[in-house]
Amino acid sequence: MDMRMRREKSRKYSERDVAASIEEEIVGNEMVPGIRLPSASQIAKQYAVSLKTADRALCRLAAKGLISRVRGSGSFVRANRLAAERLRVAFVHWLCPDGIPELNYAAFTVFIEQVCRLLEDHGFSYELFVENRPPHALKVQSSLLKHDVIIAPAGMLEVAEDFLLHVKQQVILYADDAVNYGSWNQVVYDYRPAFLTALKYCWEKGYRKFFLAGNDCVTHHRRLGALLEAGRKLGLSDSAFHVHYPENGIISSAMLAGAKCARYYLERKLTDHVIISPSDFITYGMIDVFSSAGLSCGKDFQLISYDNLEGRLENDRFKLNLNAITHPMAAHAEAIIAMLENLTRNQSRNYFQTYFTPATEFIIRNII
Repeated sequence: MDMRMRREKSRKYSERDVAASIEEEIVGNEMVPGIRLPSASQIAKQYAVSLKTADRALCRLAAKGLISRVRGSGSFVRANRLAAERLRVAFVHWLCPDGIPELNYAAFTVFIEQVCRLLEDHGFSYELFVENRPPHALKVQSSLLKHDVIIAPAGMLEVAEDFLLHVKQQVILYADDAVNYGSWNQVVYDYRPAFLTALKYCWEKGYRKFFLAGNDCVTHHRRLGALLEAGRKLGLSDSAFHVHYPENGIISSAMLAGAKCARYYLERKLTDHVIISPSDFITYGMIDVFSSAGLSCGKDFQLISYDNLEGRLENDRFKLNLNAITHPMAAHAEAIIAMLENLTRNQSRNYFQTYFTPATEFIIRNII
């Protein structure tokens, strides 16, 4: 869809005037993101200004974040703040604290801050709801009904699936690694690309045996399942992977599970197996046991950890120099905003969308 503009006749326009006129057209007509603007040459002709003046006017609007300029494609309305501010957004996030504030901040709070910053940058009016997980019931349901769009973790389905199925609001589910079919939109993690890269690297180094440590939870099962799938693509049979899920005790903790995995690994003398951990929380529990036994990563055993929390940590004390697969939190946050902007253009409930954010980054800090 293109944007058409009008101008007053017999008036000399400056760069600032042209930019202000275009902005008035966008905001006054509540134009949604994605509408194409006339080209710089068309604007120059419409306003009887030089091509240079028209181009500078577009640059001014791009600097304000009102339009985006795509080389070879043209300029498009990016964020109509008036329309965005009228869309009331509820952003729900659950915390899964596991004992160390610095790790919790890197794993959860950083993502909350990223999404909130993007919502503000794109001009959306929002309210943040932070809950501890798992709640016995969602206490904020009535508050969510006051908003136009609900952005919530997919884990909310555990306690409020019927609520989410029947609300009139648009729903965006995020922070899951599987498609959940229903009347909602979703942003889903895809772990496979980075797992495949990591396994290829190990294969090239001559490693053929792997120890998969994890907690007995859905997320870890899915991550390790994605790893096994990547292994099959390389021609590795499932027998190349020694999988261990310790039983949960009274307290369900990824770090405690990691400690149990480390003791199991040592008791069975599996140091010829490369450890692949589905979570840095598992990894920190393992490293604590290995350190107490006088063993060091990269020398006495090889380890690859999923998350790369140390890439977001400020305290050097918790930076263990781990080989890591980066959890694509930043891309996930950006995908949520992209989907939200798409919903401002089309509020149809005849179909729903799923965006995938792949994990692609494998960081080598210890030469395996």
